[in-house]
Amino acid sequence: MFRLLNGLFLPFWTAAVTVTAVTIAKLRGQPRYVTEGERFWARGLLRAWGVEVSAEHLERLPRQGPYILMANHQSHADVPILFASLPLIPGFLAKKELARIPFLSMALREGGHVLIDRKNRNSAREALKIAATEIQAGKTIAVFPEGTRGASDALGEFKKGGFLIAKKAGVPVVPIGILGSRAVWHRDKWLPQGGRVWAKVGEPITPEAIKQLSVDGLCERVRASILDLLDWSETEADPAR
Repeated sequence: MFRLLNGLFLPFWTAAVTVTAVTIAKLRGQPRYVTEGERFWARGLLRAWGVEVSAEHLERLPRQGPYILMANHQSHADVPILFASLPLIPGFLAKKELARIPFLSMALREGGHVLIDRKNRNSAREALKIAATEIQAGKTIAVFPEGTRGASDALGEFKKGGFLIAKKAGVPVVPIGILGSRAVWHRDKWLPQGGRVWAKVGEPITPEAIKQLSVDGLCERVRASILDLLDWSETEADPAR
């Protein structure tokens, strides 16, 4: 029953925090209330779910933005984990289907997140251009290179979109390893459960280094860094703890 209540908490909490944060931001003319609302939303969810988050190596994050965060993706909880643990609330590169969810669409729009229609190649290319432009203008963006939550603990195949953005934007790329989130909320489960998760920040890849790499080369470097942060190998199904 407790887990059921926690699962039902998500839509009501999302609606309440989103409407409140957006309303205050518009009335006061200060968009920062939206990002503050996103952090409040994330921490409230994790607390309700009984999830404890530990962030490691935050000192590796560039002191000044913008930059691109790239993390592995295994759970519904991954976005709240990043919102709750990072000092800077990023915009997300997300699939357009999420905009169909009531109130979440408002949060995505007002929070400056970039939606991609994967089924429409022209639309996807335009979204990637918008993301690169926003990054160059000072917006930090987070990308899940796998594109969707993994079916197993193994790191899935990386999509190229985020790496094309990184090559065009000319800003640092920061790998992040999220460990333990799949056990908190597996993609095949309807309800979350409590647990401990870790968000580990890797060494940034500098714009100079990115220029020297091909898109495939950058993809391989980010993948290797995330695997190292998680202490996984390409062939392991379960993370080494």
